[in-house]
Amino acid sequence: MWTEQQYRGSRSRISLRVTGKSIVAIFALTMVAMTALMLVTLVYGMSIVGPAILDGTGNLSHYGIFVVLPFFVTVATLSGPPLFAYYVFLIFAIVASVAWVFATSARGFISEMRGKAKSREHSSLFDTFALLCATIFFTYATVLLVILIQGNTGTSPSTGTLAESLFLLANAAVWEEIAVRVLLIGIPLLIVDIILRKLRSRPHSYILGGGFKFGAVETVIVVASSVVFGVAHWVGGWPAWKIPDATVAGLAFGYLFLKHGLPSAILLHFANDYLTMPTDVFSSSTGGLGIMTVLLVLFWALLGSMLFAYYFIRAIEFFSHRTFFEDKPTGVGIPGVDPRQQGHYPQPYSYAPHQQVQTMYQSEMGVVTPGPTVGHGYSGGYVCPACGYTQARWAEGKFQCLRCGKVA
Repeated sequence: MWTEQQYRGSRSRISLRVTGKSIVAIFALTMVAMTALMLVTLVYGMSIVGPAILDGTGNLSHYGIFVVLPFFVTVATLSGPPLFAYYVFLIFAIVASVAWVFATSARGFISEMRGKAKSREHSSLFDTFALLCATIFFTYATVLLVILIQGNTGTSPSTGTLAESLFLLANAAVWEEIAVRVLLIGIPLLIVDIILRKLRSRPHSYILGGGFKFGAVETVIVVASSVVFGVAHWVGGWPAWKIPDATVAGLAFGYLFLKHGLPSAILLHFANDYLTMPTDVFSSSTGGLGIMTVLLVLFWALLGSMLFAYYFIRAIEFFSHRTFFEDKPTGVGIPGVDPRQQGHYPQPYSYAPHQQVQTMYQSEMGVVTPGPTVGHGYSGGYVCPACGYTQARWAEGKFQCLRCGKVA
């Protein structure tokens, strides 16, 4: 008799999905290294930004804290020591977010690099890197399209001095995530759940995000907040092409906020905005840093073209309730039985002979009573608990529905 482990070991096919995920996870180490450099730049920047705030002159002598509606409404104005304290808070929030993402997703990320993780489940670090590449690709593609159509990208708002850039980009990574993702996604979801009397067992998740499943309400709120985020960039002085670009970025930030939490959204925003800051700060001492950054960003954009297509297909799957490009199984696969003696059932399959269906239910689900009658003379067979579909594949010791991808 063959054990389940022996059966799995007998399969010669390697999942292209899992292999692709492993390759992307290995490439994500470049983001880990670049993030470390950006954090050094962020902390070192205190020596540049601090004096610009505390001397009481220039554009950093005061700063207005705003909310996005999508026009900007200033709710408080800070200057001097309070503004510097706010800047220190921004640095702390970014460093803490990066540390949180790395610490909580390390085990899953290592499994992804080793090709051991499930194909449709991603760690926070993996999703952050993949969406970073995808958003960089979309930005480059948008800019290229605008240049081809009108010859230039128009006038973009200037961040002024190096100190202003260091401050404003750190502020964007933290405060924009609070002002848009928390105030325009988390709080509306809290209000909806209060009305429906379906409050989450962890109320702080409405502020910190993470652990949400995407339904109709979550999808509508994320899309609406992303459009507001995109229009706000145009209101803030960017050309009109920035609306779709920032809207797509907002979808990525909103997805990370609900699925993995606010720290992941802050990390993605920080990595996207601070990419060139190490070059601006340390270019005089490290001449090759600029070239390395350009090559790295181009590589990420190239990889992002494939990852953008992947997430686009996942979005289509979500709205159509179908799955695409699944690995085709080669047989039913019954643990405890030599695969060479099981016979072959054409795939994808709906049902197997009655006794074998009972064996699968008993070995995997702990159930010996066959399910409802599904046709072809067999009483019992696979029925997806999520969508009721009757076709599945045997994947990693469990059934996976061929319509919605549910694993049970």
